[in-house]
Amino acid sequence: MNKFLNKGGFHIVALGLLLLVTGIYFLPAFQGKVMKLDDIIRTQSTGRELHEYRAETGEEALWTNALFGGMPSFQMSTQYPTNLFKKLEPITKLGLPSKIGLISALCFGFYFLLYFLGVDKRLSIVGAIAYGFSVFFILSFEAGHTGKLRTMGYVAPAFLAVYILYRRHIILGMALSAFFIGWSFAANHLQITYYTLLLLALFVLFEGIGALREKNLTGWVKKTALLAVAALIGLGPNIANIWSTYTYAQETIRGGGSELTKEVKGEGGLDIEYAMRWSLGISETATLFIPNAAGGGNAEPLKEGSATYDALKRRGVPERTLSQIQVPSYFGKQPFVSGPNYIGAVIFFFFVLSFFVLQGPMRWFGLASSILILFLAWGKNFLFFNQLMFDYFPMYNKFRAPTMILMMLEFLAPLFGFLAISEIIKSSNRDLYWSAIKNSLFITGGITAAFLLIGPSMLDLNGLNDASYEAQGFPMDSILEDRASGVRSSTFRSLVFIGLAFGLSYLLIKEKLTIARFSIGLAVLVLADLMPINKQYVNDDDFVIEQATAAFHPKTPADQQILGDDSYYRVVNQTVVPWTDFNTSYWHNNIGGYHAAKLWRYQDLVERQLGVGNMHAYDMLNTKYIIQSDQQNRTPVARLNPNALGNAWFVNELIWVPDADSEMDALTNFDPATTAYSDARYRAMATKEAYEPQSSTVELTEYNPNKMVYTAHVENGRQLIVFSEIYYEGSDHDWKVTVDGVSVPHFRVNYVLRALEVDEGDHEIIFSFKPKAYYTGIQYSAIGSILTLLFIVWGIWSYTREKSKEEDPQEA
Repeated sequence: MNKFLNKGGFHIVALGLLLLVTGIYFLPAFQGKVMKLDDIIRTQSTGRELHEYRAETGEEALWTNALFGGMPSFQMSTQYPTNLFKKLEPITKLGLPSKIGLISALCFGFYFLLYFLGVDKRLSIVGAIAYGFSVFFILSFEAGHTGKLRTMGYVAPAFLAVYILYRRHIILGMALSAFFIGWSFAANHLQITYYTLLLLALFVLFEGIGALREKNLTGWVKKTALLAVAALIGLGPNIANIWSTYTYAQETIRGGGSELTKEVKGEGGLDIEYAMRWSLGISETATLFIPNAAGGGNAEPLKEGSATYDALKRRGVPERTLSQIQVPSYFGKQPFVSGPNYIGAVIFFFFVLSFFVLQGPMRWFGLASSILILFLAWGKNFLFFNQLMFDYFPMYNKFRAPTMILMMLEFLAPLFGFLAISEIIKSSNRDLYWSAIKNSLFITGGITAAFLLIGPSMLDLNGLNDASYEAQGFPMDSILEDRASGVRSSTFRSLVFIGLAFGLSYLLIKEKLTIARFSIGLAVLVLADLMPINKQYVNDDDFVIEQATAAFHPKTPADQQILGDDSYYRVVNQTVVPWTDFNTSYWHNNIGGYHAAKLWRYQDLVERQLGVGNMHAYDMLNTKYIIQSDQQNRTPVARLNPNALGNAWFVNELIWVPDADSEMDALTNFDPATTAYSDARYRAMATKEAYEPQSSTVELTEYNPNKMVYTAHVENGRQLIVFSEIYYEGSDHDWKVTVDGVSVPHFRVNYVLRALEVDEGDHEIIFSFKPKAYYTGIQYSAIGSILTLLFIVWGIWSYTREKSKEEDPQEA
């Protein structure tokens, strides 16, 4: 048995234990139940057209009309068939149900990182649990942020790969760096990949400072150059995805700026106010080690015996209703949150300990990275620093929600905490670290004790949305009382766990515990600390039988009524906020929708015309049905819009305006059935300004997401057709048009629509979506995948060959 464990069998046992912990936590998933993951439901809603098209044709739908009148699908569910990493992606799911393999993958990667950094195998298991079950990750899982979790699963392996390159074996480190950095890009959550690269860059920087002190800067420069080469090789299989995303981003609210000079959205990126909305309050930083330091989440279950419970009971609210009420416990600086960014009081104690135990570049890397992460997470609450980052740091203004960078702290805290424990265990004189342990207690325990004594009285317990909650009838005085009580009880809880971590460390220092018993004790503490908090947000009640998933996309009588129409049209749902409405996209082509990277051109139309109720704008988008509330029955009803202009129509007049602002302003009061407005930059695309279409007709005869076919009968000379489709240029005017098989250009009218002049006669007009970034990109990705695979095989072969020579010198 010992021989089996020593020869790698322990890793099998370790991975089995990690799977067991995951399985116990998510037991209902193994009983045929599924979770209602919010972002997954949104993705299913907006991506239904794409999935059905793929299932029917085996091809990719690169454009979807399911939301915002039409947009590219590159950042939805587009598959890139020549990407090596996408082919390997099923490995990360581990064959586990309900996507819980993502949590196990987090644990596995972190386990091997700790093990190869020299941490005891038993402690590596505990560290893997502490990392994989960080509350932030469980909250992300509950929200359905699977792309975020999948990308976080590559942080530990990527860090290990770079560490190996600089500290162990250059060629193997290069191969592994290419593999895991490339895989991170393939996971397609570019914000997390960006933060991962930032963290790796800081590690490389501090390695360089160490090399400078050791007078080995040349070696560091060589390794850094090789790391850059490895990263570029890893990018090879992702060329199609990166290229498509880049070209698309130029026309979205995340990349390009609006053409409207009257409303500057930001230079080449997001508007800073929008980007910084989810900024961590400075006092809210305490949620890292005190779970309720900012109250928890926006919708917490009402606790029996709380002040709010008693207040509502006195109002006569029935017991059954009380058990269903969700109260706004959160009072931090963000619009809303699901729960705290809790790494655990136990992990926090050992994380602080690491800065007294570890030495050299690693310690300074950890300290500098942690400070930078907090500065960035504070966002608008530390605006001087973040304004500089936003304006000048490359690509930083492409991303929103600064608090997301706390995921890097979720990685660093257990990493450094367990490296510190490992350093103590390996020491021949553990008493040398007694002062370090006391310092950690003074800092962590002192901060927590101070929070316990003065926190509730110093904190502003009023949340950003309290006025709306009060308007809904919540007893806010009682809620404030419960918030203060929650801060005190949560702080006392963390103080107890810090004390227990200190006591366990004392026993380790005094050699009262073996490593095995210390590992067991630490595992118990970590599980007791994290799991009850996690269970507040993801528990057995969140799973439903699979047959109940149909309720995730409710079909209303209005939807049923509209679905009887088999023509091509659009719908706006006014019973909800249209611009965050994803369920309508599941059933219909939606004027609204939900997506974080919508086209800025369409966003302008929403803000200036659609959002203020300009029905002419709805008409030109072929909004055939409007879902409204029946005031009598309070149920959604579908009302036919008789003025919807259909798929395409002829106009009598084309009016040229000097710029995009004038084009947008003209839409405020015009008749789209007879008049079209266009920016003067497109003047060469049309030969006339006045038209007499008479009995000319145009009809959509074939539709799929990538191709639309029209037949047109044109009378009385050359005429102008306006199409109710969103204009998009992409990398190379990606919507190609042919008239009777001959390629012709089209241009933009009415700020968002396509238009085309057609000669007299009968014609077949075909719009085909052929983005160069995708079709040429997948060819390059195929080449990149082959090169990457060969590079990885070469790196592993070189390492094993060198190892075999070391074991058998005669072979050399």
